[in-house]
Amino acid sequence: MNEEDFCILPTVNRAAAIVIPKQAMLDWLNTTPAKLDPSYTIEVMQSENTSVFLLSEFEEQADVLAWFKKDCKDALTELLMGWCTDIECWPELNWKTFERFFEVRIETLVFDMGDGKVLHDDIDEDELDDDDDEEEESEE
Repeated sequence: MNEEDFCILPTVNRAAAIVIPKQAMLDWLNTTPAKLDPSYTIEVMQSENTSVFLLSEFEEQADVLAWFKKDCKDALTELLMGWCTDIECWPELNWKTFERFFEVRIETLVFDMGDGKVLHDDIDEDELDDDDDEEEESEE
């Protein structure tokens, strides 16, 4: 086989946090108005509700995890809102809660196997451009 025969996939300048629900998340849900059918098990929840968050790129997994821990409120809000919109029922939004409810795996190498441009749902493209401009200015 020649080198030309290999398809080299592009990487994305992001790390990924793979977030898998734990039993504590299911137990908490069953204390809220969103109570689930008793046949809904943690195995089903994990197979249907594992999430991936793209994060800023760092060389080391430990650095990515440190950044994610510092900024976990947004991710936790997103995950809880998908199950229970009554924020009065929510636990405290912090890393301790996140770690109790979810297993987090960090991956620093992310490949893009999709066709076409990556699109951001629910976000105004101008906001993204403004954020990119701010990042570029702060790097200078």
